[in-house]
Amino acid sequence: MSTKTTVQCRKCGKTGTVGWEVNLATAVCPKCKSKGSFQPVVIVEKVVTNTDKEMTTCPMCNEEIRIGAKKCKHCGEMIGEKKETPPAPQPSQAAKPVKDPIQTPPPEAPQPEQKDGPFGTAVKWGCGIVFGIALANVLLCMLFYGGCAGCVALASKNDLGSTFKSTEKIHTYDEYVTIGDAQVKIASCISGKVWINGFGSKDEQSNQLKIKICIINPSKSKTVKYSGWGTSWSSDKLATLTDDSGKTYKLWSGSLFSSIDGQITSIVLYPNEYVNDIFVFEKPYGQLKYLDLELPADNVGSTGSSVKIRIPADKIIRID
Repeated sequence: MSTKTTVQCRKCGKTGTVGWEVNLATAVCPKCKSKGSFQPVVIVEKVVTNTDKEMTTCPMCNEEIRIGAKKCKHCGEMIGEKKETPPAPQPSQAAKPVKDPIQTPPPEAPQPEQKDGPFGTAVKWGCGIVFGIALANVLLCMLFYGGCAGCVALASKNDLGSTFKSTEKIHTYDEYVTIGDAQVKIASCISGKVWINGFGSKDEQSNQLKIKICIINPSKSKTVKYSGWGTSWSSDKLATLTDDSGKTYKLWSGSLFSSIDGQITSIVLYPNEYVNDIFVFEKPYGQLKYLDLELPADNVGSTGSSVKIRIPADKIIRID
């Protein structure tokens, strides 16, 4: 219950509502301007609260809800609605076969075997004979002239017109020379006999100059693929040797059925690994001051350049 304070002027009968903080002894009537003429009149009003409304309980959760409510605010169930019983499941019908969307094509009828006529057979035999003759010529060339690489090596550098460019700097005999991704150093230079590997035997060949060179991979994480300077099939990847007078010495690279003992064709050098390779040139003659060995950089992973290492005459060991 709550009350409101209503006052009335004793002189003019004006009524009004004031708060409890208003002093009626000093209040002035707005109508007759009389001071202190108000007297309180208590009017009792009933304030309706939720507790005075008619209430009932939810049939589901027994919590209080208003009469006539359609839905319980506590459990969320609908009030006064009948729940429909779901229909009983019907017996499952037999599954109908589903057609395969990908239809298997019908088998193809066997085609009759086509046979070459007389003309087709003659063409095949002719091609085979021509191919056999060409192959025989190649084998004969490799056998008698030491292979394609040997033929190229036997020609002088001036006749071939070397295609790789030589650097202007000439390195010394005892120097570790950086070329491409590797380092090289001459290990020895010997004039004398050379061992040749044949079919299950070794033969000596005199009057040759054998240069032994060490190829090093200085990298800690990278491999270097080395292609032999003495066995390459490409003329611009072969080592060359000239003396102080400009004479070019022929490179011997073996043949189809023979090879130089200790010579390398190709190898992969792992980090901090090295290998020795051998080049055989014709034996120098006459009075000479030095020999210049030129090595293309293509054989160790670089391109377009080469290095030149000078071999003084007093470094050549003669074993005759």
